[in-house]
Amino acid sequence: MKISLLGPVYLKQIEKIYYNYENLEEKSYDLQHQIICKECYGSIVEWPIELEKNGFEVSQYIYNLPVIQKKWASENKFSFNEKNWEKGILEEQLKRDNPQILFIFNAAYFAYGYLNYLKAICPSIRRVITWYGSPMGSETIFKDYDIVFSNSHNLCANILALGVKSIFIPHAFSKKVFKYIDISNNRDIPFSFCGTLNKINNEHLDRTLLIEYLQGQSNLQVWSDIEDQTIWDKLKVNFFAHVYDYIKFIRRYPLMQSINRVIPFLNKWENIEVRPNSEAFYSFKFYRNVNSPCYGLDMFKILSRSKLTLNGHIKHTGVNSVNMRLFEATGMGCCLLTDKRKILHQYFDVNNEICTYSCTEDALEKIKYLQENPKIMKKIGQAGQKRTLAEHTVEKQINILVKNLKKIV
Repeated sequence: MKISLLGPVYLKQIEKIYYNYENLEEKSYDLQHQIICKECYGSIVEWPIELEKNGFEVSQYIYNLPVIQKKWASENKFSFNEKNWEKGILEEQLKRDNPQILFIFNAAYFAYGYLNYLKAICPSIRRVITWYGSPMGSETIFKDYDIVFSNSHNLCANILALGVKSIFIPHAFSKKVFKYIDISNNRDIPFSFCGTLNKINNEHLDRTLLIEYLQGQSNLQVWSDIEDQTIWDKLKVNFFAHVYDYIKFIRRYPLMQSINRVIPFLNKWENIEVRPNSEAFYSFKFYRNVNSPCYGLDMFKILSRSKLTLNGHIKHTGVNSVNMRLFEATGMGCCLLTDKRKILHQYFDVNNEICTYSCTEDALEKIKYLQENPKIMKKIGQAGQKRTLAEHTVEKQINILVKNLKKIV
């Protein structure tokens, strides 16, 4: 049975890989793909290997990466339209592979008829499956799928309500990361956070505000990709926010309009419809102290050096979900402090294998306690690692996946 895994990559992460590997773009398609999978390491990288062990013939395509996709086209003597290289090359790959199953990681890209078009030009496709763990727009796009897997019971319930089969599968940890990272070294990072921060996107807002606060109250070190900002940017936003407030104020009081003649230059901004959000900026102290983002193996290296690390779920997945960082952090043996989830107790012994917080004050209190009691913190990290390596592995995750795949083919 042939299965094709289709997914995008984060292009900023890829830029770093090609910078570190000299002339990588000149190497063969297979070698580039191999190095990308290694550097972007995560449990998903092991899926093709584990699926092949279970009798599947697997192909994997990174459809949004031009350098590797165009290399495939060159090696396979396929002429493509430069204006439509992304879909053109992917469609040719599927036509040549003739998979029976498509497993898609980014349903939004294949929405609005594109998935059905692929099935039409590649009639070998019998089943289409996807993973849902982050916002994808309207959930009606999942009506085109045979199964939707998710790490969130809340999202599974939403999909089932659409009449589509949905199955919960937690994230997992791959022990093979230890081939690339030595965890016997001393842990020289007292407290870390690696991940997305965003004050504009509501999904990450609570976590972002928490981390900005904690960095000022603790020894938290942050690795994240945050937007560049300058003092001039912040001054402009604050200025226009006050202009907006002024204009709204005088509109409520007609007699105040005469005052506006004294400051006539403000009139040219009277059509500002939305108040500029000065809160979207980070404090300059925080901004200066954020390290460059780390991904894949680099992220695992940070976790291997951390005594304590922070985690926070996005809002979209709801309270009955478990994200990937739970298993990445515990698998690497650092003590994990994560936001409370209703189903955490099904995976870890809270307070003995991981620690949780319910609010900013609770998080700060737990941080102080753990750092004042390093033996307890280390014991929790070791217990969490033992649990993850025994129960939350990619091999067990794949067993759930394969069991359900075999039911539909």
